[in-house]
Amino acid sequence: ADSRLGSLTSSTMYVDESSLTGESVSVGKLPGDEGLIDVNNDGEAKSIPIQLQSTMLFSGSLATRGSGVALVVRTGIDTQIGKIAEAQLEGEERKTPLGIQLDEFGTQLSCIIGGICIAVWLASIPRFDDAAFNNWIEGAIYYAKVG
Repeated sequence: ADSRLGSLTSSTMYVDESSLTGESVSVGKLPGDEGLIDVNNDGEAKSIPIQLQSTMLFSGSLATRGSGVALVVRTGIDTQIGKIAEAQLEGEERKTPLGIQLDEFGTQLSCIIGGICIAVWLASIPRFDDAAFNNWIEGAIYYAKVG
């Protein structure tokens, strides 16, 4: 659950939010309402980055120093981790430039190999009537398998 820090029961509190932000350094947390919503010059409220929300404790983060009392404000899919999970499920699968090039190369390689197989089979046409085969069709099938 995501929660808002109401008060500290120690002198300081530090939280490891690396699972959300990727930062390797623990972040200091303070009780209060600051950092939840930023109001721009137009008076319009906008969400601010997780790193700047000094009063919020997020699901998936770990208290490294200190302790405090917090009020749960979001649970489940409404948490920051839940939003990430939901975005992953809804997101379209994008191919990387390397993936696109590998797909093109695979298609070209398949066409070249198929062409070589057909050329070998066509080059074998004079041998379809070989004495080892009962008829012409049997020779054609044999060279289709071998070629």
